Amino acid sequence: MAMAAVLCLAGCCKKAEVKVYSVDEAIAAAPELVGDTIQLEGMCVGVCKHGCRVFMHAEESDQIFMVMAAEGSEFCQDLKDKKLHFTAVIDKIEPVVEEPKSCEHDSAAVEEVAAEEVAVEEIPADTAVVEEGCCQNEAQAQEVLYLAHCIEFSIAE
Repeated sequence: MAMAAVLCLAGCCKKAEVKVYSVDEAIAAAPELVGDTIQLEGMCVGVCKHGCRVFMHAEESDQIFMVMAAEGSEFCQDLKDKKLHFTAVIDKIEPVVEEPKSCEHDSAAVEEVAAEEVAVEEIPADTAVVEEGCCQNEAQAQEVLYLAHCIEFSIAE
């Protein structure tokens, strides 16, 4: 009985292996990791002047991954060029979609031409024809950005 209790305690105390993501792996898996707490390790290539963000460079691409400091704390400037280890929550910034802007073309001239049902070949060269997607009539979409919110960090050995 005592032996079974010892074996049970030994099995219960086994620490689960925790995946440590490289910057490349975190960037690649970011859409699936949103909301998850992960271990992240990589080279710091910069710290913002206020200390609220560090930037980590992917080794296999030109991408940069940003880690935000925990609320009420900041990163020191001397972290640049050091390998860092983070416990962080992955988050995303949704793209900002700008409202459509008015077209620079003379819409009255276009409407006039359209009302006459003139063949395209007969439209005067100086009349602007607004095509779908012309100018900035369509909303401008940006990429989704992924980042991490730091819970704790250390300088990796």
